[in-house]
Amino acid sequence: ENGTMTVTVTPGIMTPKPEDITPVVPTYPFLPGDECWVPLGVQTLPVSSFTASSHQEGHPPEAARLHGWDPRRDLQGWSPQPEEYKDLPQKRPEGQSVNTQSPYIQIDLLKPYNITGVLTQGGGVFGTFVSSFYLEFSHDGKRWFTYKELPSDAPPRAKVFLGNHDDRGVTESRLDRIVSSQFVRLLPHDFQNGIYLRLEIMGCGDGHHWLTSPTAPSPVTPGEGCREKEFQCDNGRCVPAGSVGVVCDGVSDCGDGSDEKYCGTQPSSTATSPRSCPAGHFSCPPPGGCIEADSRCDGIPNCPKGEDENGCHLHDFTTQSDRPQTPTPSPLKTPSMAAVTLST
Repeated sequence: ENGTMTVTVTPGIMTPKPEDITPVVPTYPFLPGDECWVPLGVQTLPVSSFTASSHQEGHPPEAARLHGWDPRRDLQGWSPQPEEYKDLPQKRPEGQSVNTQSPYIQIDLLKPYNITGVLTQGGGVFGTFVSSFYLEFSHDGKRWFTYKELPSDAPPRAKVFLGNHDDRGVTESRLDRIVSSQFVRLLPHDFQNGIYLRLEIMGCGDGHHWLTSPTAPSPVTPGEGCREKEFQCDNGRCVPAGSVGVVCDGVSDCGDGSDEKYCGTQPSSTATSPRSCPAGHFSCPPPGGCIEADSRCDGIPNCPKGEDENGCHLHDFTTQSDRPQTPTPSPLKTPSMAAVTLST
């Protein structure tokens, strides 16, 4: 009657919502016969798609594009601040929040894709490369899911992917399950002589006309073509060429395989006999001959009829001898290689 009353409050038990305990990034098994292994276009993403825990001057996050090359520097790719990774290799991934102490490179693909793996590459010189790493995925760039292996006789554990074993080669790292995600993080686990990294993300691509698809690729607009130091693929895409390019490197960077056409022992579509050149070489059409892959699109005709320059943008090509000769100072460290299997 006087407007007051005693209220007894019984403490409740908070139960997590289902979405709090369910992995935020779904995974799917591979369909038989469908590897879904094409580049998702990291090379064409805007600078705003690249972020990192930190970076050294001259090695920003956007330098992490596969085969990216800055002619002003010897060392290539993204590189974090040295003090950030002085204690690597780490025992387990720490990338559950933006406050992680472990270095990472993060890429926003601008929309969700079905991801099946990554291609990685080192710094190009001085034996600098990431030898093992973790992968994390996110739909919103805030909550992260660490990719785990699922052993039949043990709990799930963070998977350590084996990376590069030299500073220039490209290594394929394939997932065991397809991951649907928009954001990808790569966290170096172990490295040689410094963390310098370039990469491409592979998956089921449907947003780029140059990817393998039932429909014909869109033609290149007349007058545009490719830029200098680039090879124009049969499907119209442009990839790096010349002495620091990707032609005849064993990887289908074009998406249609045209950058690997007539390389090594691949048979010719026009000749009556198969090519017989070793790997890493370009096979000239009859009357034949083998030339180093570096000579493809270097601006100098090397085959008898100059076929090694077909499809190339013939401007002033930068050769290996044109690269700066003064090494860029960087901290070097050579820890032991990481183990493949982790305990929980």
